[in-house]
Amino acid sequence: MRLVALIPVVILALVTSSCRRTTKKGDGTPGPDVAARVNDAAGPVSAPTEMPAGDASTTETPACDVSTTEKAIDAFVRITGNEEERAHRCAMPVPEIGAAIVGKVATEVGCLRTHVIHRCRVYGVEEAASRVLTSMGWTTAPPPERERLAMLWVRKVVFADMEIAGGEILETAMPVFERAGRTFTPPRAQAQPDGGVLVDMWVLFEGGMGPASVGHSQFVFAPDATMESKSVDEFYLYEYMLSEPARPRLGRVRSYSGGQPAGGSGKMDGWTFRRVLAEKSEALDACYQEKLRSAPTLAGELTFIVAISARGTVTVEVERNDPGLDAAGVTACIQAVLSSMSFTSNPPQGGDFRVRLPLSLVAP
Repeated sequence: MRLVALIPVVILALVTSSCRRTTKKGDGTPGPDVAARVNDAAGPVSAPTEMPAGDASTTETPACDVSTTEKAIDAFVRITGNEEERAHRCAMPVPEIGAAIVGKVATEVGCLRTHVIHRCRVYGVEEAASRVLTSMGWTTAPPPERERLAMLWVRKVVFADMEIAGGEILETAMPVFERAGRTFTPPRAQAQPDGGVLVDMWVLFEGGMGPASVGHSQFVFAPDATMESKSVDEFYLYEYMLSEPARPRLGRVRSYSGGQPAGGSGKMDGWTFRRVLAEKSEALDACYQEKLRSAPTLAGELTFIVAISARGTVTVEVERNDPGLDAAGVTACIQAVLSSMSFTSNPPQGGDFRVRLPLSLVAP
């Protein structure tokens, strides 16, 4: 049973590139690089770009404020000195590591991640791992803490935009693994004898610009926290005659680029809306799943207008209702959950902002 959200393309279509690169698989033969799909973009900068610290005697530049999307883009423009880039940039704060991911808006694709900003320096994603993790205590950390830091980096930076791309890190096995002759292992980080860490996981890519596939990715962190990624294996779902998703998607709101902004004088970055909406995904699905127990064929289409004030408060109107869902109380429940969203920490810029949000409720 799934709750499918169609997020406005102009504001909210921030999608990872699904272009493929070829690398060496674990057996030495060429294969599609699954890990590369989340590292494709402009590539790492050749050297860190840094904002002047003001005092040359200090060994560390003062931290830039990258706590919001707008502030992160401002910092990127100041550091690089290229004001013309502002209109073509998107960003997502990552408070867990005191940094922000910056991307470049691409026609029909969305936001391609290109850099990480940390302490007033701009790095490529893989280059940033060593710099940021070192600042978080990697050098003196015991093996269990290094494992935690490495997994945190992969989840929060490398796969930051996976949900938008229509994929996910697999926490449990899918039925297709047995059919495809693969052995599933859950995500894990394992300390290595040399002081490094190996992060190993399976990833589901649900298509988009390419066919749906499952990939086995590894991220190797050296003793100095530098990171390399590689694809160990990948197989396409269509090869095993799967005509539908291999399992129901519970507790998750899917994001697509089929909707549109619905007016308002303000502006809001797609990362901001998506992250707040994602926090409500389990509650949204619960509205539907509870009623499915007594009405297993219950399904339908709903459309809501989410109005976000200049202060970040939310009101929600029902634009398109479904009689069955309305009678079951699903419409009112979803409306209440959406109304509980708050954007007070990242309100629209320049006035209120409205989003038309179509939802498709599909029984398993």
